[in-house]
Amino acid sequence: MIELILKRLSICRCGYGVLDDSIKVGTVYLGNPSTVKTVATYRCGKCGTLQRGVKTIDCSQVLHPDRAMAPLPYGLFE
Repeated sequence: MIELILKRLSICRCGYGVLDDSIKVGTVYLGNPSTVKTVATYRCGKCGTLQRGVKTIDCSQVLHPDRAMAPLPYGLFE
C-alpha cells in the first residue's frame, strides 16, 4: 500500500468534482499500486464530456479504513 494525497477534485476541464463535496484537497488515501489500470471510462456529471482510458487506482481513505477500496482516477493524486 502507498499513501496518496488528494491534489485535485476534478479530472474534467470544466472542474466538476469526482468525489463527494465533503472530501477536500489534502485528504490522505491508501492506494494499492498493483491495481493501477488505464481502462476506465469517465463521463463528467456536469458537462457530459466522455473520457476514455482513464488511469485508476484502488484506494481507501486513511480516516475510514473499514470501507472497501474503490477505484479512483489516478489523476486526482498527480
